[in-house]
Amino acid sequence: MLNKKEVADTLAKSLITGESIASIMLKAQMLASLLENEEFSNWVRYEQNGYPEGVIVPEYRRIGCSVKAHISLPYGGMWKNMSVPPDSIDDEQVNKRIFTVALGESVSSLEAFSANSDGSDSLIVELPAYVFPYIDRVFDGPYHNVIKAWQTFPRQAAKGIVEKIKSELLNFILLLDKSLNLDIDFTLEDKSKVAHIMNTTINANMVHTGNGNLNADNCNSIVGDNSQIVMSDNSKAEIKELVNKLSALKSQIEVDEIEFTDYLDEIKQELDKKITSPKIIRKALRAIKSLGGLITEKAVEFGIDQVIASLSV
Repeated sequence: MLNKKEVADTLAKSLITGESIASIMLKAQMLASLLENEEFSNWVRYEQNGYPEGVIVPEYRRIGCSVKAHISLPYGGMWKNMSVPPDSIDDEQVNKRIFTVALGESVSSLEAFSANSDGSDSLIVELPAYVFPYIDRVFDGPYHNVIKAWQTFPRQAAKGIVEKIKSELLNFILLLDKSLNLDIDFTLEDKSKVAHIMNTTINANMVHTGNGNLNADNCNSIVGDNSQIVMSDNSKAEIKELVNKLSALKSQIEVDEIEFTDYLDEIKQELDKKITSPKIIRKALRAIKSLGGLITEKAVEFGIDQVIASLSV
């Protein structure tokens, strides 16, 4: 008959040697049975089968995400794939619901999600209709109505959660070994691998934002604890194109040209920085739009609302 030491030892080595997560969780189930610990048994069961309705999903399964929407306009118009800035919704609970994905699927499903079988780098979760009014209020311009909204996050984030689950399990076994004096047979090499797994960043393709946001490739990359943005070339090009169109209006405007020029110069200077502040650019664009007259009319025509919305922080 297997004992705790043998099962824990086998499980630890499975984690280190890279066995499939399904195989690892079966061994964890066996260990849970021997330990007769309800809390650990429940954790193993939820990880194997998914977290049912009413059970709190652990924090390590919650990830920040980008949000996009399709918005209908009068006369059959449409804004497609509009980015919703995370700081645009003040209600804390609603903001968390919209910009956080809680992945309660089974760990085997998460592993499958990360396999990239369809060639896509991102995963999508549709948002419920009750959040649409909050997203509607983010966008200025003519009467509009959100008809679809979804969360998007890097496929590798699912893999990151799987690695975190392995890390949690390893940590549990090591503490168990220490507390129960199981004397699990780790070689020096094994201990080194354990330390590496425990200390390695969960996902090399994810970046820490200070608030849990994740960003996929080809998007603005958020870096550092102050959530500054290194803007993508495409984003900068879009903003520069708008600024150039607005600059061409200087000879036609009736408002204070110095004020208008100052706003444009502020945007240009910010775009030239390596670390760009989206709030500064967004504030200047909104100020330009508020100048009224031809400026507002042309700014809307040139797509200023879409550019403001595309600034992702």
